[in-house]
Amino acid sequence: MLLDEDNMRSCIWPKRAASIIPKSSKNLLGGIFKCPLKLFLFIFAFIAVERFCHFQTKGFQIHKIQSSLNVSPSWEVEKENLPELQTILDQPFYFLGKGGQCYSFVSADKTWVIKFFKHHHMRPKSWLKFIPLPFFLEPIRQKIIRQKEKRLHGTFQSFKIANDFLKEQTGLCFLHLNKTPNLFNKPLKIVDRIGIAHFIDLDQTEFALQKKVSLAYPTIKKLVRAGEVDRAKRCLHSLLELISFRSKIGIRNRDPTIKSNFGFIDEKAIEIDLGSFERDEFMKRPVIYKRELLFETIRLKKWIRSHAPELTSFLNQSISDLLSS
Repeated sequence: MLLDEDNMRSCIWPKRAASIIPKSSKNLLGGIFKCPLKLFLFIFAFIAVERFCHFQTKGFQIHKIQSSLNVSPSWEVEKENLPELQTILDQPFYFLGKGGQCYSFVSADKTWVIKFFKHHHMRPKSWLKFIPLPFFLEPIRQKIIRQKEKRLHGTFQSFKIANDFLKEQTGLCFLHLNKTPNLFNKPLKIVDRIGIAHFIDLDQTEFALQKKVSLAYPTIKKLVRAGEVDRAKRCLHSLLELISFRSKIGIRNRDPTIKSNFGFIDEKAIEIDLGSFERDEFMKRPVIYKRELLFETIRLKKWIRSHAPELTSFLNQSISDLLSS
């Protein structure tokens, strides 16, 4: 027996359920899924909206900075200057930007930056650990899990190196890699890029607090344009000394991009990227740390020639002096 459209609908949908769904909605959904073009446009619109929201928020969502990590002695750091820390955190922080490992928020007084880890990049998808997979996919599953664990360990280890050996050179005020019981007296208010306020339990959240800096290139350009060439020279010299010092104590930076990873507080150079450090004893050898200084300043020389040529001879001489010392 052939069923017409009304009979088919009554077979598929119970009368009570069908009465709940407005007829206009049923007609709309039916029209979408019957026409391939409409289905394509529906999917395209859904993806476009999702991408638009991602763009507006820069991808920030609270669950991305939350973790279920257990306390580890490897990540324990000394908890210093807690009264000062509580004062600093007694103000809202506003979305500033994002990097490879963190989302950054700047304090209301514009003097501090708090960084929250992108845990969603450092943990396997929940289904990956628990959903059974064919045996031939098991090595792939284990490889992905190991890669995520390695990324987490490398990131935390880099922040720990900054805390232990480069605290002054990175402007690092406080590092919180282990969850704590009642260390902070109240939640931190942060405001995302579209103005929505969130309240963060800092005891249960891994983060780093740094002094806010002025980025290196814009600072040097601004000083030169204002005729403050001597101040620009002192900034450059501080920058070179920072690179040289870090290399001499056996610490390598895997991402030594001066344009985005260095800045100044007054005339003092600060390395703001905390996620790319690693210990390397070979760096302590003069031939190695001198080579590192030359390598890390290649782009700096090019930028100076293009944007502040009056500093070119000073820069070259300063590098030569550090290489001969």
